[in-house]
Amino acid sequence: MDLYALAFKVLNLAVAPFWLCMVFLPHWKGTQKLMRPLWPIFLICLPYALLNIPYYLTNLPIFARGNFAEITTLFADPHCVALAWIHFLGVDLFVGRWIYFDSRERGYSPWIVAPCLLLTLMVGPTGTCAYLLLRALKAPTTPLPTA
Repeated sequence: MDLYALAFKVLNLAVAPFWLCMVFLPHWKGTQKLMRPLWPIFLICLPYALLNIPYYLTNLPIFARGNFAEITTLFADPHCVALAWIHFLGVDLFVGRWIYFDSRERGYSPWIVAPCLLLTLMVGPTGTCAYLLLRALKAPTTPLPTA
């Protein structure tokens, strides 16, 4: 197994405890302590940044041009697929963390936030849209303590 496939597997498992805590243990003080610092996101983003080093010079110009055909050819490379997936893991965890804390500050029930978090984990932007829609439609209630 090459380094990219290994990173794919390890980082998929690494994000699981954070998501499980936010969705299933939202009131547990351990969840708040786990999610408050940004180190979990850093630990996902760092391998992405390091594994991407061989690709920066070749892929950045392709991304900068924004040519769909050129970009799709990148995904014929399994390493680029792994990098894209790791990218999703890091960004989705960052957004999920924001949803978790924002919903707590607004006093939203974890039962109505959990589907948004699960959607963010599985299909990032859809979960983000769902939460932003919830936020637009539901006024804040009494915020829960976040200490």
